[in-house]
Amino acid sequence: MLRWSVHLEGGPRRVNHAAVAVGHKVYTFGGYCSGEDYETLRQIDVHVFNTVSLRWMNLPPVRPVGHERAREVPYMRYGHTAVLLDETIYLWGGRNDTEGACNVLYAFDVNTHRWFTPRTSGTLPGARDGHSACVLLKAMYIFGGYEQLADCFSNDIHKLDTTTMHWSLIDTVGIPASWRDFHSATIIGTKMFVFGGRGDHFGPFHSNNEIYCNKIEVFDTQTNRWLSTPPTQLLPDGRRSHSAFCYKGELYIFGGYNADLDQHFNDLWKFSPEAFLWTKIKPKGKGPCPRRRQCCCMVGDRIILFGGTRASPPASLAPVVLSSGPAEEDAHAHLGSDLHSVVGPSHPAVDLAAGAADLATEPVAADFTTESTAAVCRRARLWPGDRSSASTEFVQPAPCPTSAAQHEKIKIGVWKFYFSMYFNYLIFSLA
Repeated sequence: MLRWSVHLEGGPRRVNHAAVAVGHKVYTFGGYCSGEDYETLRQIDVHVFNTVSLRWMNLPPVRPVGHERAREVPYMRYGHTAVLLDETIYLWGGRNDTEGACNVLYAFDVNTHRWFTPRTSGTLPGARDGHSACVLLKAMYIFGGYEQLADCFSNDIHKLDTTTMHWSLIDTVGIPASWRDFHSATIIGTKMFVFGGRGDHFGPFHSNNEIYCNKIEVFDTQTNRWLSTPPTQLLPDGRRSHSAFCYKGELYIFGGYNADLDQHFNDLWKFSPEAFLWTKIKPKGKGPCPRRRQCCCMVGDRIILFGGTRASPPASLAPVVLSSGPAEEDAHAHLGSDLHSVVGPSHPAVDLAAGAADLATEPVAADFTTESTAAVCRRARLWPGDRSSASTEFVQPAPCPTSAAQHEKIKIGVWKFYFSMYFNYLIFSLA
């Protein structure tokens, strides 16, 4: 039985950040916090949460050494992704209010805490944010997001082979998942399970006629085929900016937001790939309040969830530290730095913590055991570390390159879309 067992406060306040679990630590990169400067180029901040000591640490800014250039360090951003391969964290995508979206690949060494930009080849994905990134063996898969140059949603799959550092645009077969951003993509076995996200009734182009799909889409990485999926009776509401993770071969999703319903969620759902069945999970204990744009990481048998944004809080959440969110639609949203977690059977009484950006400052842990676990609440301390600024002026990364093939593909897609719209209009007029 799942049980929320820990509620921690005092972490960094962020939304649309990216986080990765490395051993017993969680590294979180960038994100948005209302009131901070996202127009001036500055180094991305890195916070580390220790799940043993339950303390946060803010890593000091990087000082370029020798031939290392400041452009090796990513600028502050939000809507990006981060994945772990061996002892390197790869950060890709995201945007800044000045530079817009980025498609430069950055790498972070977890041992030395140094940044570098690997040399890559192949078909580089267009700059975007709101995409997903997941890892299978030595490959990183990028799906969807909102492409800046094309000014539209994407449903392409790009693959980075980290052994050769070669990018490739996968030529998929089958009916692909629809264009979307702020969805989740989770690897289970050799398949990628895509859920949720924000799309539009007009296909790839954003017209404020948003749709929120609640159908599971499955991509087979061995055959490069989008699989046809059977219908399911019980479905979660469609949503975007939720969290997703795999535990014991099953997919879990938490939270998110649906603009059509104007609703934030704090429900927890489990999806079984074998039975192709959704089940709503109701953990014991006090869980996180409804939110979106949070981060969720698995540490052993525990799930650490932190950050996010939501609308005005109920009276019962008065102790939570809140502030306004980043987007126009979040003018009345609240941020948080709370942490919540889920624990497996090997941890009969485990405490977890997570820091948020736009929501609350409370972390909670859930227990998979059948025995109830007493809640353990502690204050998570933020270690500022060395806050001295780097002596070298920050240099912005090189412009995001776009290949001729990408330009041609965008033009063809636009013409196809407008032709189909015109054809449909003629049919409608003649009917």
